[in-house]
Amino acid sequence: MDKKSPTLITYTEWQSAYDFFNKELFNDSLPECVITLSGKSKRNMGSFAPDRYASEGGEIKDGLMMNPKHFRRGLIDTLSTLVHEMCHVWIHHFGKTKSRNGYHSKEWGTLMESVGLMPSKTGEPGGAKTGQQMTHYIIDAAPFETAAKRLLEEKFRISWADAQTVDSNRATKSKARNKSKYSCKVCGATVWGKPELRINCGECKARFVEILV
Repeated sequence: MDKKSPTLITYTEWQSAYDFFNKELFNDSLPECVITLSGKSKRNMGSFAPDRYASEGGEIKDGLMMNPKHFRRGLIDTLSTLVHEMCHVWIHHFGKTKSRNGYHSKEWGTLMESVGLMPSKTGEPGGAKTGQQMTHYIIDAAPFETAAKRLLEEKFRISWADAQTVDSNRATKSKARNKSKYSCKVCGATVWGKPELRINCGECKARFVEILV
């Protein structure tokens, strides 16, 4: 039996995940897009580029990029990034208002919550729900988590990741840099300091959260 190439394995896996969540969370409403991998940025886990690709016949497709540097932080967390970007696909094609490229609007946030992902600038409860640079956290027992667990039961896997993948372990990340960025979970204020600090915001007394930059 011929061994499949890493390229074919990789993109088959991501296409199957896109198709699965399109059916489970978006009622098969999302159009096909060109899925690519890029580890150029250490910070961005994924991104959406509307109308990025054109075929020889003039057909236009969006681009959806996943960052392989973050694939080893956990399968469900990694898949949540895919669905985060799929929400951008839905907003681009069916949203009531068009947002500037990369902006996370209130309509996008409402859609995210409906599929089981809570928008948050800090990635923690209490973070701002709209803005240019946004992440999210997974809502317990909501549609995304339920669907993702079912996908994993079907033996879904991510076979290939960046060899210099970002380690989710705090100590490993701390050794890789001299300074860390921290963001207040409530008001969004930011400060820089040495890794692994435990500090509170002077304004609202909430705990600062170390964020990946």
